[in-house]
Amino acid sequence: MFKQWKGFLLGTIFTLIIMALTCTVFAAVTGTSITVCYDNIKILLNGKEIEIRYANGHKVEPFSYNGTTYVPIRGVAESFNKIVEWDEDSKQVIIYDTEIDKFWDTLVNIPENYTGLDIYWKHIDNDIMEKTDYFIEKYGVDVLFKGLKSTNVYSQYYCINRLVEYYNYDDIRIHAIAEITPFLSNTNNTIKHGAEFAISVLSKKFDSPYIVNGIDGIKVFALFNDYSDYGSYNELWIIKNDKLSKLYSFTESQTYIDMTETIEVSPDNDKIAVQTSTRRSNSLNIIDLNNEKASPEIMKLAIERVAMDNKNYSNTYPDGQYSWCGNLKWIDNNTVEFEANLAYNYMEIIEHVIVKYNVLDNSLEYIRLY
Repeated sequence: MFKQWKGFLLGTIFTLIIMALTCTVFAAVTGTSITVCYDNIKILLNGKEIEIRYANGHKVEPFSYNGTTYVPIRGVAESFNKIVEWDEDSKQVIIYDTEIDKFWDTLVNIPENYTGLDIYWKHIDNDIMEKTDYFIEKYGVDVLFKGLKSTNVYSQYYCINRLVEYYNYDDIRIHAIAEITPFLSNTNNTIKHGAEFAISVLSKKFDSPYIVNGIDGIKVFALFNDYSDYGSYNELWIIKNDKLSKLYSFTESQTYIDMTETIEVSPDNDKIAVQTSTRRSNSLNIIDLNNEKASPEIMKLAIERVAMDNKNYSNTYPDGQYSWCGNLKWIDNNTVEFEANLAYNYMEIIEHVIVKYNVLDNSLEYIRLY
């Protein structure tokens, strides 16, 4: 039915019409006036009369001008359950087949200075994740495959990464490999590298530098690697016994993970020290790959311990903001050591320390550097 109507729809898509009640005079943008008339015009599809109505139920009446019949594009499109948007800035009528098409097209606005070589995504927020999960729950994984076909490069990159989550479902996994493979030759470096990572996981080659190897063949990784200058999205995934599951979700104050620089595996390969960051601070956790449990946030423990030893320290930034750590290493299979700059009194005081933390008894020691 829609295919037979498509020619008529496309023929009217670029016509902007303002309706009146009877024979009416219209003023064009250039100032030229035209006279149109309504004459109880009927529209038949396959011999059956159809009524054109807006989404709100208001009936649309066709009119004629100079031998051509016109109907408002919004009324036509909404009668066929399409979504119509008007962009005042670009003077464009935008029609979407479904709410999913609209979601992917408008996920992130393409910057005016976009060159096609890279994309920069400051932050993937919970709103994007929750909306996508809503559509997946409502329509299934086809939502993500539809996103791959979007003209929005952000949506393409997003869906490439989210399809990795379907590792456990062989039919979806194989289909995803086929649909993602063409992106390997994409001129957009962010999309190309995202496709390389996704296929590395989905094909079970695990040859991506963004994958951490643990004990007994365990694989750990994050999604959306290097989508910003700060690193990957703040959730870790684990493949154990060839089954994928979510390993750990960090808090909003631990926004980014640099998978190639800030994860250190213990000598026995059964624990990982994970350094996360925001634009203003670092955090640190140890995760046991055997039981998938995480330690308390170690930088916070260090800040509190030093403050306890110095009763005049107060007003530390929330969650240790403007406190940094680095040069992390494992002393033994249960103890990590790192350097830290801890901020107090709104950065009036900076403590430069070396911290040792033992995961077995949750003990922490420090010494001042200077």
